[in-house]
Amino acid sequence: MGGPLQIYNLEADPEELYNWHYERADLVEEFEAIIRKEHKPSPYWPIRGE
Repeated sequence: MGGPLQIYNLEADPEELYNWHYERADLVEEFEAIIRKEHKPSPYWPIRGE
């Protein structure tokens, strides 16, 4: 993946000013696992290293 995931609490922070990526390692791990499981390679949107 190209950088840190962007995780926002939209109810408390609708302007998306605070990224919870560095404080919620549990969510990052869960979301990255979902992304890896569900990702299908695409010639239109390649990911580096695929």
